[in-house]
Parts: sequence; C-alpha cells; structure tokens
Amino acid sequence: MKITRLLPALLFSTLGLAGPVTVQVPVVLDVTGVNGAHFTADLTLINLSGISPVELTFVPAGGAPIAPVVTEFDVDGDARFYLDDVIGYLRSRGAAIPAGNAVGSLLVRLPGVANDIPPYVGSRISTPNPSAAVGGSFGTYSVGVPIGTAVAFQASVYGLRESGSQRTNLALVHTGGGSKKPIELRVQLYDGRTGLTAGEPIVRTLQPFEFHQIGSVLNHAQLEQGWAKVTQTLGDDRFLAYAAVNDGGFAERGTSDGSIIEANVPREGVIPVVLTAGAYKTELVLTNDSASESLVTLFYAPSEAFSPPTFPGLAARVTMAPRTQIIEPDALAFIRRQGLGIPEDGPQGGLLRVAGASAVARVYSPNPDTSVGGSFGVAYPAVAADRRAKTEAWLYGVRQDETSRANLAVANAITSGDALATFEAQIFKPGFQRVVKTLGRSIRPGQWFQWNSILADTGLTAATVLVKCTMSTGVPCDFVTYAVVNDGSGPGVGTSDGSYIPMVVK
Repeated sequence: MKITRLLPALLFSTLGLAGPVTVQVPVVLDVTGVNGAHFTADLTLINLSGISPVELTFVPAGGAPIAPVVTEFDVDGDARFYLDDVIGYLRSRGAAIPAGNAVGSLLVRLPGVANDIPPYVGSRISTPNPSAAVGGSFGTYSVGVPIGTAVAFQASVYGLRESGSQRTNLALVHTGGGSKKPIELRVQLYDGRTGLTAGEPIVRTLQPFEFHQIGSVLNHAQLEQGWAKVTQTLGDDRFLAYAAVNDGGFAERGTSDGSIIEANVPREGVIPVVLTAGAYKTELVLTNDSASESLVTLFYAPSEAFSPPTFPGLAARVTMAPRTQIIEPDALAFIRRQGLGIPEDGPQGGLLRVAGASAVARVYSPNPDTSVGGSFGVAYPAVAADRRAKTEAWLYGVRQDETSRANLAVANAITSGDALATFEAQIFKPGFQRVVKTLGRSIRPGQWFQWNSILADTGLTAATVLVKCTMSTGVPCDFVTYAVVNDGSGPGVGTSDGSYIPMVVK
C-alpha cells in the first residue's frame, strides 16, 4: 500500500457523514483485556470504483466522533486499502484518540464514490497468542455495514451463554439512516432452558454511531444460557446487535478467542457444514424464539469430502418448547442421538438444513497450549433461501501470507435429485484486472467441498474470488460459498484460528 498524501480534514467537512457512500465497521479497538490479552483491529477496504479519498472517523464508545483523518490511497490499481492497526494508524495521523484503551465504531466514507457502488469493508480484531511455543494470533472478523441498511426496531440474538468455560458480551451499535439522533434500545433476556423472560429489561441510549457493549450479559439475570430480544423504543435511526461468545469463563482462563453471532438468524436455512474431523468439532445452537412449540427438522447430508457416505441424506425431528434454546457442543453426536446412523469412527461432516428454528454453527478446536486451555473457533449462521446464491457470489478480503492461509468452501444447497452443479472459482487480484487462477469442481446435491490454501501458488497475498455455478439441468443453482482465513501459513503453524468471510450476492 502506498499512501500518497494526507488531506486536510476540513476539505470534506461540509459534506457531512452521510456523503455519497459511508460504511460503518461496528467496532474497532486497541484494548488490553482479560488476562492481559492485547486486542487491535485491522481494516480491509476494497474500493470497486477506483481511487478515491478515504475518510476515517472514529466514534469512541460513550463519546463524540473524533475529527476524521482523510487520505488518498493508490495501490497500483489493486483497489485495496489495508491497515494492520486502525487505531494506531489514526493516532499516527493526528487523530485525538487518548493513549490507553480505545474502543468504538469506525465510519469509512468515500466522498468520490456513489452509493450504487458501495465498497467492501472488513475488520479482524485479534490478539497475539500468549503462548510463544505455539505463536500466531486469534480473533474474530466483522463486515462493515453501509449506513442506513442495518435492522430497524427489533432484533433477536441467540447463542448467549455464561459458564466456567465461556462468557458472552452483547454489542449494540447506532448505525444512522434516519435523523442521526440518539436511539433507545430495550434488551429483554430469555432463559434458554425454560423459555421464560429473565430479569428486568436492560435499557441503553446510544448517541449517533455509538458502539456499546454489555459485558457478560447473562449475569444481569443469572442465566447459564439464553437469548436476547432487542427492541428500539426511541428514535428513527437503525441499529446493529450481535453477540461475541468468548472462550474462558469464571472457572477457566481459556484463550479469550471470540466468535460473532449476528442477529435475526432465519428459522429456515442451510448450514454449509457441520463436522467432526481430527481435533475439530462443531457446536450447534438451535433457538425457537416463537411463542408456540416448534417441530424442528434437521436434514443432514454427509459429504464425501470426509469419507464415502454410508447413507443418503436423512431427516431427524426435534420438538422445542416456546422460546427455548439448545446448545450442543457436538452437532454430529446430537444428530446421531436423533436416530441418524452417522458413523462414530473417522472424520465425518456434511451439510445441515434446518427448518423450524434459528441455527448457528461454531467449528472449534482445543488450544494446543494445555497450560492455558480453552479453544479457538469460528461461528457462522444458517443461510436462508433468499440469501443464498443462484448464479454467482463474490468473496472479498481473502488473504494468504507468512501469517495466514485461505480456504474456499462451497455447499450445494439443492438436496434432492441427482443433477450435478458445476462450480468455477476465479481468483483475481483485488482490483479485478485479471484472473490469476481458476478452480473447478462438480458437486452433487447436498454436498460440501473445500479447496485449501487457495493462494499458495498465485504469488498473491490478497485476492478477490468470484464463484460461478451452472446446473446440468439448466435450472438455477442454490448454493452457499465462503472463505476462511486461518492463522498460520500452514496446518500446525500458529493457532489455526479461523475468520469466516461471508459471500456477497449482487
């Protein structure tokens, strides 16, 4: 990256924060947290429209926006702007961010870009692994949200837990889109075991673009596991709500690694893969947030990527009482208990279609440093039919360098019939000048497949990927694709903690 010049912040002050296009990163930080872990946030910006000034405005939690830093970037046509430490960069450019812990949201504004060509913005919060013997880092990834496109009025967040090994924070973010005045949010907790409301509502007022976090949120109602309904009671601006499930609780130190669970996961959707392979397992969260009992259908299709399937895709059913939640540490063991004959030996995994409950999966592995304990993991939600890809999907922010490697996965969400879906993955330099590498694969209905270390022989350290699909029958495809950027240049190097990069369907 080459920063060509620093422009006076006043140059764009008359344009206002709602300029041609503004994307908000929910949270960036420079914080020393539990057990001395030092967390910082990076920034990846893919500007699809070419070179433009970039205006970065930090809005500290509980404070007014810091005067913006404005810079132009020129990366020889790669259209990629990358910072390994956002807060450090802003301080170095004169932003009045006090020394010490800093946490808040970030507004990324491109005055020269129209709203119909929004940039891609992503940020990974990470901390160095305190175990020098293992090395590497761990953290969690979030995608920026264009101003005015977040949820309005109500959101539900699932998978909250508070135990000896895990703790959960609930994040609330004012995301504009209205009068840019304060909003008031009311958080009601539900006991995941009984479905009953728990504790008095938590009420918070957020200033424009403010980030606020309720630490160990279930402690407010003395719950072990549950979910939250967030209702907007004042203001016309939009908001984000999400959970950060952190490793380590009141009885164990753990890694402090976090997994993000987004709000409003659909009651019907496809989880691309649940697995048990080597040290890896998949946690499964099912939530029935309705006022009625729900008969939940779990259709599991084993993938031949792990071992030859011993049975075709089969469905199991689970009855869930109103407003209850199930958190299972081993998804395949749970499905096996429902009567499906999943082998217990060797690696197993496959696609899971869920109907009747909101579903979130988390793939995790134990910390190699047993003196610290805990685990590293990455969470991802079920993808609803209207969010799945039908012809093509884009993946931005893919990285592979001396500290990381990138895998690319595809799941064919059509689970009936025998028609093949043919997938082609084109790997571009971030600026899309040319295709550097092409991957191809035909995938049967219900199958999941992953390419590992996709940039290993390209000479690239960053890339954009276009995944295209055609069906042998000519009907539209139905698929989910995603990338995982793993810590460490190869298996067994670093922590192998993953960052889930969701697809973008245009």
